Amino acid sequence: MIRTVNPNQIAKDIEEFEIIEASPRPKTSNFIVEVSHENKLLFTFEDSTSVLEINSGPFNGLIDDVKEAIDRSGLYNLEVEFMPSVIKPFNKADGSTVSLKNRTDESFQNWLKSVCSSLASNLYLIPDTNFLMRQYYSNYIKHYMDSDSTFLRIPRLAIMEVENIYNRKKPDNSPKENLNPNDKQKFLKNENENAKARRRAFQAMSEILSIKHNGGDILQNLDIALLQSFAPHAGEGFADAWIRREISNNHDLRRPKFVSKDHTEATFSEIFLTCDLMGALAAVADNINTLYFYRIEDDTKKLKPGYDKLALLIVNTAILLDECTCILRSPQRIITACGQERVALIGKIIVYVKAPKDKYLYN
Repeated sequence: MIRTVNPNQIAKDIEEFEIIEASPRPKTSNFIVEVSHENKLLFTFEDSTSVLEINSGPFNGLIDDVKEAIDRSGLYNLEVEFMPSVIKPFNKADGSTVSLKNRTDESFQNWLKSVCSSLASNLYLIPDTNFLMRQYYSNYIKHYMDSDSTFLRIPRLAIMEVENIYNRKKPDNSPKENLNPNDKQKFLKNENENAKARRRAFQAMSEILSIKHNGGDILQNLDIALLQSFAPHAGEGFADAWIRREISNNHDLRRPKFVSKDHTEATFSEIFLTCDLMGALAAVADNINTLYFYRIEDDTKKLKPGYDKLALLIVNTAILLDECTCILRSPQRIITACGQERVALIGKIIVYVKAPKDKYLYN
């Protein structure tokens, strides 16, 4: 069957397959999910153990794409480092010192709250473009931030950067009939990369709209001279320096806004969210508090996604590679013609997941 990108429906398909497969043998469910692209196996998921296994064989040249899809699905445990603009101890409400590092595990919510409260009573979290592209708001921050005292603010230049990434990667519609085979192959490879960049840009815009729908807002003050200097470079991957200047120019971020109920002045500050180490260090040099996120690829630790995350991974794989094939099948014991018992994978269901046209990617 043809299935466009819809993670909720794919998760339902997998869950229903588990019910059907387990019904003759209610003690356990034991099906396998295999996801491939152009007949190359990318990863497998075994329901009995809930373990996701990446095919890292030498014939799989798509390992980086698979890891990116895993990253964009929120399956990696992230290391997060607080990099304050001023070197001093930052204390929690009980007087203890805030640790500068943490992971996105069960302790992350309390740690993030401690970091924010050590800076001011109200915090603005400001993501860079790469943070938006990786979907880290939806997969991590959204579930852990304190909505009463922590607010998302999106740089206008980040929105402009995402828009221009898409516009600069539009298809080349010039005639290709006279290209020699080598040039045609290079052209097709370039077109595939451009199409991937456009799909990523649409997903990043979807992330921006998700932030807006959940109460986030746009940074208000954008100097016209800064906008004019940035415009020729938008979409080229050099936005972070201008975004840091946009943050620094928003002095209202650090200005007291109101008097609280107990007649004490509420304080405000900001934290820059980035996945780029050099960008994080440069932000600290610009006197901007920063949270630096980086993923942990521990080959010894098994990834164990639920059906919803597995479905999201299949969707993100399809978006990155344009399509993927998902096979669900059940191992069952059969008797061969020679009377021998063996295990065979039968009951195969094939779901072909195709990335939709651009206009559907933000839904």
